[in-house]
Amino acid sequence: MENTNLTLRTPQKTALPGEAHLSKRLSRLAELISPCRRIVDIGCDHGRLDLYMLLSGNAEKALMTDLHEGPYRRAGEMIKRHGLENRAELLRCDGLGDHQLEEGDRLVIAGLGGLEICSILTRLSFPQDFSAVFQPNWNQAALRTHLASRGWDYEEEILEDRGWFYLFIRLLSPSEPRSLSLIEAEIGPGWLKCGEKQFTETERAYFKRQRRLFQMKARKYPEFTAVARQLAELPAMR
Repeated sequence: MENTNLTLRTPQKTALPGEAHLSKRLSRLAELISPCRRIVDIGCDHGRLDLYMLLSGNAEKALMTDLHEGPYRRAGEMIKRHGLENRAELLRCDGLGDHQLEEGDRLVIAGLGGLEICSILTRLSFPQDFSAVFQPNWNQAALRTHLASRGWDYEEEILEDRGWFYLFIRLLSPSEPRSLSLIEAEIGPGWLKCGEKQFTETERAYFKRQRRLFQMKARKYPEFTAVARQLAELPAMR
């Protein structure tokens, strides 16, 4: 799925402007997609991730999109401030609009809901050499189900940043299309296979919170009782 024959340049952090200094969440996104010829950032918001990637030498070009006027305007102003018009293309559109991914692209969709990400993915065609990282803020189960149905294998990780938990999903090599059970979709197949491996403190805190959410959902939807019970019984949670 992806070509790894790219060399990461050592970022000169002291030379970067304040706008390019990243939060813990954005820093991890940058690490997961570096290095690349072009970052494709759907829902780019303020565009700081793209600015960092370009100024640090971790990306040659950027294709940035956002549907909303405010983020689109702010990202455009930032591009002009740093003289990056020849390296960054900014579009106001849903998804990629009429554009498509190219060989070697690194796709990032972060901060949207799982259903929104699924809708965007259904409108894209994918080259052989690409990679993608998703950071859904809600409806993670919908995204897991969609990726599995398309035969995309993936790995997940959890990050805590300033009191908030973020789930990262990074595509791996293609696999066979498959369906997920409710428990697999809601918790994540990879986490269920951890066996006796202990979760980190961050992972444990995240899944304890998830268990409470599933217990609340179960008051209206009884099927979530089994999901909450499964989480409580995971050896890695003990």
